[in-house]
Amino acid sequence: MHCVNPGQVLFNDLDEEARAKWLKALKPQPVEGWNGATRYCGWKDVPSVYLVCEKDQVLPVEIQLQAAGLAGSEVVRCSSGHCVMLSMPEKVVEVILSAAEGI
Repeated sequence: MHCVNPGQVLFNDLDEEARAKWLKALKPQPVEGWNGATRYCGWKDVPSVYLVCEKDQVLPVEIQLQAAGLAGSEVVRCSSGHCVMLSMPEKVVEVILSAAEGI
């Protein structure tokens, strides 16, 4: 699978230098697995947190909130685009550490 206009869709909140770096590293995603059955859902056994990315141009906020609700996840919001781990890595660390403290 290929993303149409990944610079805008995936990396809309990165500066030009970071966007260029990650565009060069981007590879097509294999189709295998998209239609497969999930064997185990960890969120059924442990609390989960969904980091809603409010500037995501792939998954609208409404869809993210729906997914979080279906999993019973705690919702944390941020102003990131789709690749929060690239644009706001400190926020990802903060959310992970906070979730781990609650276990």
